[in-house]
Amino acid sequence: MNDWKHLLTAVLAVFALGLTANDALAKKRSKYYTVKDGDTLSGIASRFGCIAKEILRINKSKIPNPDVIAKGLRLYMPKKCRKRRPVSSSPTEPIEDMVRGIKWAINSPFCKQIKQKPQKRFFRSSYRSQCGSGTECRRKHKAFTAFRTKNYGYFRGFGDKELNANNPQHYTQWIDFMEKKVRLNQLAIHPLKCAERAIKKRCKKCTPDPKYPGECKKKFPYKPRVLSGLRHRNTFRGGEVSNHVYGIAIDLDPSHNTCCGCVGKWKKHPKCRRKLPKNQRMIMPMCWVKEFEKFGFYWLGNDKLQDTMHFEFLGDPDRIRRAVRKYRNQ
Repeated sequence: MNDWKHLLTAVLAVFALGLTANDALAKKRSKYYTVKDGDTLSGIASRFGCIAKEILRINKSKIPNPDVIAKGLRLYMPKKCRKRRPVSSSPTEPIEDMVRGIKWAINSPFCKQIKQKPQKRFFRSSYRSQCGSGTECRRKHKAFTAFRTKNYGYFRGFGDKELNANNPQHYTQWIDFMEKKVRLNQLAIHPLKCAERAIKKRCKKCTPDPKYPGECKKKFPYKPRVLSGLRHRNTFRGGEVSNHVYGIAIDLDPSHNTCCGCVGKWKKHPKCRRKLPKNQRMIMPMCWVKEFEKFGFYWLGNDKLQDTMHFEFLGDPDRIRRAVRKYRNQ
């Protein structure tokens, strides 16, 4: 009988010890954070004023790959993450602040504020094909990469992480464009919505133009079926990094439009083999190109690649920030 009493006492002691340990663990992990779309581990840590390793240490079983965290995942937050004042390691504002109020912001006065030409120094030709020596080309590409890192996020293998602790995914947002979803950097969203507004107004019908023969044979109004924005891997070669990885490039119906200067199957495309004007190598109207370029987007159809499906935002991101702040504070 005494043996049973001793055994019961030992079990209760172990149970109590377990409760004490669980209570201590619960106190350490008393705060949760639910991962939102576009979050990164470094971004969450920065927001709470701690480092990513502290969060990863107590969430190892939940985060098999620190570079990819699933939306909706509940993470334990260490106590030390709440004691320090949240800091930001990037000059860009939080996504929810930049995109909030986008519906009311897209009007004529706002779009007039952000209307601009793409910056020529960031054209692909400026650092790739028309940049002088190989050394000069690399220098210019490095400068452009530093600019993109600072404003749009750090992409592994390119740029300096000290310029921005967050990766590009952290600054992206899903948005509707022509009734289709696409994920882009927050600073490219407002120019895109202004371009959409202008396209809906001015590109309903074809206006004959001798510069673009056969243009009116296309279907009007044009509506893209597929959009491609942010990419998680670099699709360029030779030390160059694509604007898609920063979330500032968008492709429209890539399977229907051509990229005659690209590699592989595109060079063999029937429309590339024939000597056709650029406008006849795509189903998208040239009117779209004109409206996109009014808001800082560059059409890669003008590049050596002749990528007729591709636009990239090469405008001034600070101009977007100023306009958003102004209208948000009204």
